[in-house]
Amino acid sequence: MLLSMWFGCTVEPPIPTEKMNVQPTEQAPDILLITIDTLRADRVGAYGDTKAQTPNLDRLAKEGMLFTESHSVTPLTLPSHSSMLTGLWPSEHGVRDNAGFFLDTQYQTIAESLSDAGYTTGAFVSAFVLSHSWGLDQGFDFYHDPFHPQDLLEVAAFGEAQLPAGEVLNVATQWWKKQDRNTPKFAWVHLYDPHTPWEPPVNWKGDPYRGEIAKVDYLLGNLLELASDAWVIVTSDHGEGLWEHGEREHGVLLGRAVTRVPLIIRPPKGLAGGMTRSQPDVITLIERPIGVDTDLDLEPITGDVVAAKIIEYPVSGVDIAPTIAEIAKVDFQSSGESVLSESTRQYAYAETYFPYFHYGWHPLSMIQDSNQRIESGQFTTSQHPTSQEDLVLNTHLLEQLASIRGSILPDVQQKSLSAAEELALQSLGYQTEFVFPSIEEALDPRETIQVLQAVYQAEHLPLKQAIPALKKIVEQNPKLLDVHLSLAYLESKQGNFESSLSHCVDVLRQNPEHSVALNNAVILANTLKKTDVAEAFAEKMLVVNPQDVRAYRYLTAIAADREDRQQVIDIAAKGLLVEPNDPNLNYLKGLAHAFQQEDTQAIIHLQKAKENDSRANDISLWLGIASERLGKLEQALKHYEQASSDMPLDPRPTAKAALMLVEAKRCSEAMPLLVNVAKRLSGPEASIEKAIATCQSVGRE
Repeated sequence: MLLSMWFGCTVEPPIPTEKMNVQPTEQAPDILLITIDTLRADRVGAYGDTKAQTPNLDRLAKEGMLFTESHSVTPLTLPSHSSMLTGLWPSEHGVRDNAGFFLDTQYQTIAESLSDAGYTTGAFVSAFVLSHSWGLDQGFDFYHDPFHPQDLLEVAAFGEAQLPAGEVLNVATQWWKKQDRNTPKFAWVHLYDPHTPWEPPVNWKGDPYRGEIAKVDYLLGNLLELASDAWVIVTSDHGEGLWEHGEREHGVLLGRAVTRVPLIIRPPKGLAGGMTRSQPDVITLIERPIGVDTDLDLEPITGDVVAAKIIEYPVSGVDIAPTIAEIAKVDFQSSGESVLSESTRQYAYAETYFPYFHYGWHPLSMIQDSNQRIESGQFTTSQHPTSQEDLVLNTHLLEQLASIRGSILPDVQQKSLSAAEELALQSLGYQTEFVFPSIEEALDPRETIQVLQAVYQAEHLPLKQAIPALKKIVEQNPKLLDVHLSLAYLESKQGNFESSLSHCVDVLRQNPEHSVALNNAVILANTLKKTDVAEAFAEKMLVVNPQDVRAYRYLTAIAADREDRQQVIDIAAKGLLVEPNDPNLNYLKGLAHAFQQEDTQAIIHLQKAKENDSRANDISLWLGIASERLGKLEQALKHYEQASSDMPLDPRPTAKAALMLVEAKRCSEAMPLLVNVAKRLSGPEASIEKAIATCQSVGRE
């Protein structure tokens, strides 16, 4: 049985409306944090973009504080949000990339502190990279991330599964409205839409990136109006390269295009006053390949920055949590500082380990104060010092950079595998000992960014041309892990699953904890009926992240394929400790209980699967069977009727209902069903023929 048959469900728990804990003695203010993914500061009207259509964000700025030099700690979604919610640098919380990392429970989030202080907390995320499996749900009473398991089965890049902004905002708005007015609330709303692929509104004309931003701004209107009495904080996890210094998207370089993000804070009812500032004199270098993204408008932004209050010294993503803590008047220990009072740090730090983990290139780090910006990689670039004072300042900033970054190589602890797992993986040539790429030999990504331009162009060729073009690139650059994954995806689209799996294994030889490669390898190995290998990869997923519910789904489905019912029950039970509402695990566990005639447990889990929108169409059939065996005939009859509707081409529900009614000596109800089944069967069926004969004899009597 294919794995895809077991994962067609979604989880959407009911929205809680009341928090049952001790209320604070004074009413604390409501707080709304909005993070708009991949939003450059200079593509917002308030930041001087005269072509932007962002009236709601511009209005917030006119009523609040705008920070001209707000910088993300990394141009990657998961580690950036980890820093925003904990107030810690990446070297402190340990999340250095989207793939293969999760936020450990030992680190306190601002949501936990607010919850302890009596706040009701809700989070609404729109990208799978922020799913609760990666640990950001700590402290949230309600965490809305209903990613459809079927979407997650696609052999595609990590984090591409997303929810539309409109859907996320509808749930967030409903949650906000339903909360008790006498209990303070904190909501975090994450909107992914400005991220690639850029899909602006249908009637949008012009720059597609600006179109995505305009769409999000428009959709934010209702929630912002509803939160007029709340503190509102709007920022982003990172910007977008838009071909500055040759980078189309983000993650590889650390230019201002990807680290500088908007930060707008509006207190309840807003601030009085108004300020304007001209654009800073910053030279940008656009390196866009000929004929690529011709619809992007990359002209320099020249308009004035406008807000009630403008702050020009550097602030950072680590400052978000302590700022929220000051607003709520709660204690919170962090490395950041509240931006509501003048910073004593006044510099921003950023890093990216994406080049290292994905391409074998050198990681980059950056530090910026009010006077200069220093980037450090395989070599260091900065302004040439013109005086002894500048030289001292450079040295001081470099010391701060080194201190915040920590070791040039992150401390990634490899977890051990069982002997059986190692044997299965080694059968594919998978090396279970991880050796980091040599940092001494690693190339500086600022010198090699042109390789990724070639990759981008190759990926957008027709399929039959894209595969050989990418293979040629990866032969010359074997450490380009993301290119191996692109090849795996394209090969799978052509049905070349063996070749696709080999590319995933190529990734895992270099990084055995690469979550995308592990996930894809499970699916591909199972498709190729290499069940032991699929199982070993799924076990490794749990070694990397014990909260990754996908691995429990795979292992449970593999056990179901083996018809090992007790193993299905045992594995599913472990997965349900991580995600109690998972429809897949509840369905398979319920089905296994039903096969073992443990009908009470079967009904509990099958009903839970149904309540959480499982797409398995035979749930009502098995609910009917379990109810019938428990002697609950009326309930069974209702389930069989529903099963007939869910499975219109399958005669089993009707037959089960008919035979049950005959057994209960209710032939008048059974006969129409028996006739219906007999007509639909391709040939005589002994049990049906016997039931018809029984009822006919009763009729003659």
